[in-house]
Amino acid sequence: MNKIYFIADTHFNHNNIIKYCNRPFSDIDKMNSTIINNWNSIVDKDDIVYHLGDFLLGDNISDFVSKLNGKIYLVRGNHDGKSINFYNNIGLEVVPTRTKLDEYKIILSHRPLENKEIPDGYINVHGHIHNAKLDSSFDFRNHKCVSVEVINYMPIEVGKLLNNDIKLVNNKINIIENIPIDGLEKIVIYCHGLGSNKNLVNRFSKDLINNNIGVVSFDFPGHGDDKTDFSLFNLSLCIEYLEEVIKYVKDKYDVPICLFGSSFGGYVILNRLIRNDKDIDKTILMCPAINFCEIMELKSGISIDYFDTNEYMPLYNNIKIYKDAYLEFKNGDKKIRNSKFRNISIIQGMMDKTVSYNDIREFCLRNDLELITIEKGKHELYDYNKEIVDLLIGDVFDGTL
Repeated sequence: MNKIYFIADTHFNHNNIIKYCNRPFSDIDKMNSTIINNWNSIVDKDDIVYHLGDFLLGDNISDFVSKLNGKIYLVRGNHDGKSINFYNNIGLEVVPTRTKLDEYKIILSHRPLENKEIPDGYINVHGHIHNAKLDSSFDFRNHKCVSVEVINYMPIEVGKLLNNDIKLVNNKINIIENIPIDGLEKIVIYCHGLGSNKNLVNRFSKDLINNNIGVVSFDFPGHGDDKTDFSLFNLSLCIEYLEEVIKYVKDKYDVPICLFGSSFGGYVILNRLIRNDKDIDKTILMCPAINFCEIMELKSGISIDYFDTNEYMPLYNNIKIYKDAYLEFKNGDKKIRNSKFRNISIIQGMMDKTVSYNDIREFCLRNDLELITIEKGKHELYDYNKEIVDLLIGDVFDGTL
């Protein structure tokens, strides 16, 4: 049976979108190739993809359409200014700006629809807002954004979009739980980076499941589907979320647990391991922000004095860091510096401009930890999924890749 996927706001060839939306790419060539490769890695030629607008900036649209798998339907966005005939002739079949998929109780649009515009019992699948959040006038329960920034730069299948594989732990923590049908050998618990969400684990899930490894991923407070206000966001609450997910996995599955953290997620994991590292079989960190507060200060130019006249520190993706959280993060940096760690492998890119490779190297030497170096790797290592999966399934590396 053909699968149905959704995606929006690819913005192929739009150089400034990298800066506007904090996309993790060095240039548009890298952005274009990553999205195309991600798309074709999951979409087969006979699948259906609904693109909800803002496909590309420029005129070479057909060049990109020809590289993408699937039958593509286009709900035009504000950057899709060509005629309907033009798009139809190059393989992007234009559908109405409000298209209903009655089988799934979905209404498609580019911009999010107002609550009164959504038929009873339907949800609005949309793009346009990228990695921003809907304002309070929208009922978030009736809206699903599929802008590439929130779906890991790859189309999302209708079943996943409708939360068929998403659960709540203790009625508050949104998790994705992907478990192989037979032969489960271990569980990887994934902790995402700041401003990201649980869906980023989709980079690795399929390959891990094929190797009998289950995957559980969750949203930190204020991220993804979690609605916690950022006035409550702090390190303690992030660790509390992680603790509850670990307990959930331990109670449900009698297999070893591996913690896997990226950037800020690695920072949270390290602070949790300071409290207790006895119940985790292995920890693998990807570009961990071992000095998270210091990184925030360097990127924002803000220090503690900023809070004398400001309520919070504004960061990207509408993140707000309040003074008490800032002080706790600063203390978390100190604890990591002064603690001893074991049984951790770190995979780090030498070209990472967020987390210093030299800092990670010194950290690994000080703690006698395994370091896998990706010579040309940038932050979060988007071009090195295979190397990361191999590390997670237990293949051993030595030195630099």
